[in-house]
Amino acid sequence: MMEEIRIFLLSIVVCLLSVFFFSQATYAQPYACLPTCDGADMRFFVFAGPDLSSFIETRYVFGISSPASSPTVEMGVFDGDDSNGPDAEEIAPGVFITDWDQGGVSNIIATLYADPTGEGAELIQIAQWTGDGSSGDNMFDPMPDNGWFTRTVNNPEEARSENGNFRYTFVVETVGSEAGSQNQFKIRTDGSMVILPGNEFAFSSAWITFDDSFVAWPNLTEEDFDDPACFDNINFEFVCSMQDPDCCIAGGPYDGSFKYYIQVPDGEGVFNVWDGDFDFGSASFQGDVCVAPDGVDVDTDDWNTPPGIPDFAVGTGAVPQAALLGNPNDDGCFNSFRWSPSVIYNIITPLNQSFNNDNPSASQEWELFNIGNQGDVDFPLEMVPGGIWTMMVMGLDWVNLAGLRFDHPVIAINEVGEPVPFDPEDPTRSIPTLNEWGLIAMAAILGIIGFMVIRRRKVMA
Repeated sequence: MMEEIRIFLLSIVVCLLSVFFFSQATYAQPYACLPTCDGADMRFFVFAGPDLSSFIETRYVFGISSPASSPTVEMGVFDGDDSNGPDAEEIAPGVFITDWDQGGVSNIIATLYADPTGEGAELIQIAQWTGDGSSGDNMFDPMPDNGWFTRTVNNPEEARSENGNFRYTFVVETVGSEAGSQNQFKIRTDGSMVILPGNEFAFSSAWITFDDSFVAWPNLTEEDFDDPACFDNINFEFVCSMQDPDCCIAGGPYDGSFKYYIQVPDGEGVFNVWDGDFDFGSASFQGDVCVAPDGVDVDTDDWNTPPGIPDFAVGTGAVPQAALLGNPNDDGCFNSFRWSPSVIYNIITPLNQSFNNDNPSASQEWELFNIGNQGDVDFPLEMVPGGIWTMMVMGLDWVNLAGLRFDHPVIAINEVGEPVPFDPEDPTRSIPTLNEWGLIAMAAILGIIGFMVIRRRKVMA
């Protein structure tokens, strides 16, 4: 009798464990990241000081959704420090660098607000963290250099939306950035995330420190700096092209590209994208002289961009759109930075229709590029399909800060680069994983065995 009881109790325990693991899976989510999840792929958002950026007042405004069944939401900032932190290295009087950051103070302030409507209302502050740990909920605990700063927050009822999910607005900004500063970072959450519509953002790929260069170019060795076929020690410049597979700085994670996914609803008449400060243009060596611009790639006066400065950029360093120069030109002379061709981008609809902008903005200007059936558009399109649109930026040089602004939400991606659906109506997982199926099957088998043993014993008795 005792054996039958032991088997029966074991089957119950395994059943309970399977239910536990299954219930945990209902809110287990992969990370959703912007611009990417990989801290070593050289793709960042960026804050830049007033002498470097046309986006002086840029704030990054994200919408966050956490599943209804999840008790918490995790937020993360990668490389949230600036070059004024404890790991800073002074490379010249008053000039400081850390991994991915340079130039002094550009302190990040990241604030999470409960926002059940999802409209960026910033209703109730839930938490705030600062890059240097000087204030906020991480007092004396600064964000790390070249690492993820993560915090888990209990989902409060104040953030509960109509569909049951918890909705937030997450604002990342800087205050008092010094001239010459550049602070690169990434964002992630274990929920889902978008850049809220109508919010401009800046992105770049810049290696700063000696250690950064070995992330940018994994094939590079310290010995390469003594090889004249790789590095010119007199001019402190790499002499071969990153696009040459035999070059010492070939084969890195960055190839001049950024990819963004935009969620467009049905019934839209036009798809708009504003690109800013792309520095379109080219320069090249003519003999030993770098000629900039060289006349190969030249910005033009965009025919359908409204005159003047866009309303959203008034008060920043933006200038009226015209035929301008890159500063510096995106396709520059120096191999350490150049990704050819000069920066362009494609817009791809959910129906796989592709539209190319081969002359984006130059320095300090915003240009409008659009597709659809309303007003003056770059590409007429009878129907603007709803769904996920894709923007592929190509040829963006190292260190070139560029900006974008969309009328629709920009969707975060997961660890393998796929878009993560935002704020799903049914956030719980209805299909078990293989591990969960295994536990359920094991519980069922043990239960059946226990039942059969008990029955057989009764028959024998």
